[in-house]
Amino acid sequence: MPTEISGSTGVNKIQDGTVVNADIVSLAASKLTGALPSLDADTLFPFTSSAQNFGKMRIVTGTVTTGATEIVWSGGGSSGATYYILVTVTYTGFSGTPRIFAMTGASGSHQSNVGSYYQTSSTSSNFYITSGVTGQIEEEPVYYLVIGTAS
Repeated sequence: MPTEISGSTGVNKIQDGTVVNADIVSLAASKLTGALPSLDADTLFPFTSSAQNFGKMRIVTGTVTTGATEIVWSGGGSSGATYYILVTVTYTGFSGTPRIFAMTGASGSHQSNVGSYYQTSSTSSNFYITSGVTGQIEEEPVYYLVIGTAS
């Protein structure tokens, strides 16, 4: 439907900078031209601490260090033994049992793994760090990410 323009107004009377965001009802993306603004990772991922809530979702990140004494389980591994250390991670702010993801930072060992998670609750989780080689998982960092519903 055509727009009728009369009086002292008209398209040629609009000055640069006089159309404000509130005047724009919709605009097709194909009408936008020019350079895109740079993306700021701090804006996209606004983590200001190791625990953040995004609406009802809560994310907690952190690092723990494995103990200094590994335990030998003689029932597995290519060398006939598996070495393991129990790791406990604690966290707060979840209304139920969250999901936890972890990875080892064991230096120099491709054989170190995060084992089964067990006794996971809204405040803590236990899991094993394992290796088929002795001395590879003692006093090593474990990085974790916990995701769940915020309390």
